[in-house]
Order: sequence, then C-alpha cells, then structure tokens
Amino acid sequence: MSNTTYVLRAAVLALASSVVVFLSVGIILADKWRVQTTRTFSSPPATIAARLVDLREWPTWSEVDFELGNPTMREFTGDAGKAEQAATWRGPMGIATVLVTRVEDGVDAGVVEYAIGYKYGPEGDSFGGKFTGSIAWQVKGEATEVTWTEDGELVNLMQRWSNWFGALQVKVGQVQRASLAGLEESIRRKADAASKAAGQVTPK
Repeated sequence: MSNTTYVLRAAVLALASSVVVFLSVGIILADKWRVQTTRTFSSPPATIAARLVDLREWPTWSEVDFELGNPTMREFTGDAGKAEQAATWRGPMGIATVLVTRVEDGVDAGVVEYAIGYKYGPEGDSFGGKFTGSIAWQVKGEATEVTWTEDGELVNLMQRWSNWFGALQVKVGQVQRASLAGLEESIRRKADAASKAAGQVTPK
C-alpha cells in the first residue's frame, strides 16, 4: 500500500468517525432550554402592566431588538392589551417577529405570552429553533414581582451542539436582566416627569 493510499484511507476513517460522534452525541444533547429572570418592583401592578401588554411600549424599556442589516425597519400591528399583537423587523438579512399569543391583565397579577419567529436569507428560510416566552407579574406584599421566562426548542443537531456551549442562554439572560432594569427606569422617568409637571401647575 502506497503512503498516499494509506493517508487517504486514514483521513476517510477519521472523517467517518467524526461524523458518527457528531450524530451520536448530538442525539443525546439537550433539545430544549429555559432561561428565567425575576425582579421585584416597588410600583403597583397596573403601572407595570401598562408597559407590558402593549408591544408599542416595549422599545421604551426592552432590549429585545433584531439587527437584520442596513436598513432594518420595524413595524407594529394589533391592539394593545390583546393577543395577536406583533412587532416585525425586516432587513436585507431576513425577518424577525415577536407575536403576542396571550394576554391576561388582572388586578393583582397578569401575564403576557409571546412567540419569536425568524426567517433569514433571501428565501426566508426558518432558522434558529423555536422560541416562546412569558412575562408574568403578581403582587408580593407591598411590591410587585415580575418574572420573565423564555423557552427554546432546538430543532436540529447543529443547534443542539451550539446550545451545548450555552452562549444563547447567556445572551437571553442578559437581555432579560437589562430589559427589566430598563422597565424600572422607564417607570421612574415617567413618574418623575409627572411629578415635575404637577409641580409646574400654577394654583388658581
């Protein structure tokens, strides 16, 4: 057997072994993940709910955003406080959508549930798995507790291998924490503005 044939055969066997490992391990890797973040607010539930049940309010506090090339345009559809609201980003790289699937807004508690869809590339192929989430709030004593949960379903082996390193979950956690902090800051700014406006009213 020539050296060339030997090297070629070894390379083929090594490649085949790598494929077997990729497939075998990929099958047993987790195909789902969940990221959850909770923050306590001093604001009443109604104040918080007003910003959560209206997707048009999300840009004032949320870090949920998609960059799909220049230019990326965003549009909103649907009615505040109801399901079927959607925020859609469109750009040269594709389309991303946040769709509200359920809204419950009670006196002391409520929840907004949503789904995220991606279509990347000129053909609009779906990519990146399936993502759903919820933002729930409820009274806790004198405060309001807000819990943001996001779930992902990985639909192929490549996504499962990528998920093994946890980069996506880390990013989702960062977005949740930054967004809830932004929500608190947005509420504070609005309260300060209202207080300032009230102070500028000249009594008759």
